[in-house]
Amino acid sequence: MKYFNPFGTVTGVDERQVFIYWHTTAAIPDLFGGNGVVWGKSAAISATWGAPVDLNTIPELANCILQTELGMFAFNGETYLAISCLVVDGAGRRTDLERIELLC
Repeated sequence: MKYFNPFGTVTGVDERQVFIYWHTTAAIPDLFGGNGVVWGKSAAISATWGAPVDLNTIPELANCILQTELGMFAFNGETYLAISCLVVDGAGRRTDLERIELLC
């Protein structure tokens, strides 16, 4: 994930930070980061970034305004991407619908 302020700064401080998902590969961990490309986005990120994966098109994440706190989870020989789903609707933030989803 890369955090950024999509509107720049007004006061010299990032008033708003959002993130976009990047993908990078390397033979060893010390080399990560040099060849990153945009990989995925949430509903809060503009399509102009050209991310090939829109997480909100995945049925389990369709009502998430933002997916955060990425992690890896391994169980029975399978590896999953764990994503925290934040939900907001006309009534405001819906903590009763927020959850962690495991994507294979």
